[in-house]
Amino acid sequence: MSALCRFCDSGGLPGFSPPAPRAAVGGPRAGHALFEQIGQIATPGKGRLPRSRHPFHASRTTSHAPMSDLPHDFRLPAPSQARAMDWSLVLASQAIPHFIAPPDESGQWGLVLAAQDAARARRALALYEAENAPRPWQQPVLAGRVLFDWAAVLWVLPLGAIHALATRTPELREWAMMHGTAVAQGEWWRLVTATQLHADGAHLVSNLTTGFLLVGLALGRWGTATGLAAVLLTGVGGNLLSWGLQPTARSLGASGAVMGCLGLLALAPRAVGAETRHVWRGLLGSLAAAVMLFALLGLDPRSDVVAHGGGFATGLLLAVALRGRTTRRESWREWLALTGFAALLVAAWTAVALHAG
Repeated sequence: MSALCRFCDSGGLPGFSPPAPRAAVGGPRAGHALFEQIGQIATPGKGRLPRSRHPFHASRTTSHAPMSDLPHDFRLPAPSQARAMDWSLVLASQAIPHFIAPPDESGQWGLVLAAQDAARARRALALYEAENAPRPWQQPVLAGRVLFDWAAVLWVLPLGAIHALATRTPELREWAMMHGTAVAQGEWWRLVTATQLHADGAHLVSNLTTGFLLVGLALGRWGTATGLAAVLLTGVGGNLLSWGLQPTARSLGASGAVMGCLGLLALAPRAVGAETRHVWRGLLGSLAAAVMLFALLGLDPRSDVVAHGGGFATGLLLAVALRGRTTRRESWREWLALTGFAALLVAAWTAVALHAG
């Protein structure tokens, strides 16, 4: 047992998600085959376990005793390197000692653990896969590394409906747009409702074309309900900063939330067993890419650059907070996020209606 190790959750590299945002190679249907693989324990390897030079491999193992010294070692085959690392974090969370085994002769990665832990490992991984199997509306992209969540439509449709209503009732923009002086007088709802209003059709379309893609990726990264709530909060954060630095400014639009999605996606997901230098390289690389996109999309002098910056910064802060989650879809957190998301929108638009009446 002394030669077995538990991997630490020590940071992230680009292209890898926090345990389980990734679908199985081959698309969503391939996830069903994982349950069969989880139930299979291969025969133990012979001799010393080869040490991989990949940065994710067991650079933090306590020892490298020959496998023959461990009489009950079993290899659990994994469909990919990424899945092996996800499974490693699951086993580590359950205090099940193991190795991440590099590819065997057939090129298949795996986990090596003691025989007495095999049943418990199978149960933990089966629960993990059931919890994190992609929803029907989530599509793996970029070779299965990330998910695009088509529930982003739930962000798009209300914006279109509110714009249509505001076109027929121009006063709605005056009642609900961001106005620093009015917020200071107690009209708090403007911090929320302004993120769903647009000046004209061109303004709406420009935000939806970029926003739909980024919101879909943010929802795929953090979960549908959690992602929707986080996107809304980034827009509110952008308006708060704009109000703080420009107390009399008037603005409207979803671009602060769109920039917030860049912040939500800026931090590379955590990976298992990564060395510190690779962790920082991954973090700095993904953050630099997000900052470059922000510079291209969010620094138009004709727009509210302060709100854009506030949205981006809020997204970064939320990404830091969410990055410690062990699954993409934890039921109670999703329900809590959905409840908060709906309650905030209903309260804000109800306040608008009462104010207008």
